Amino acid sequence: MPVHKSDRGAQLREYLNDAREAILWKCEGLSDAQARTPLTQTGTHVMGLLLHLAVTESQYLISCVGRKLRTPLSGALSHPRTLRQISSRRRI
Repeated sequence: MPVHKSDRGAQLREYLNDAREAILWKCEGLSDAQARTPLTQTGTHVMGLLLHLAVTESQYLISCVGRKLRTPLSGALSHPRTLRQISSRRRI
């Protein structure tokens, strides 16, 4: 559905949803072991990248509405997650 150019909120939502869907599409079919396998010399892995994107997006959107997270990463890193949990398809 086309978004009107004057509706900046709708443009942002469309952009974020498109970017999120592209990342998740790239991750389809990966097992948890594959998602946790380091792919660079610095130890970066797909699961860490997905978690980073999710936390960054939530922090940004929460700050846009004038709120603050007490401890931004505590909930995200407090217990192990699976690729399926992190990449659950949720649109905003």
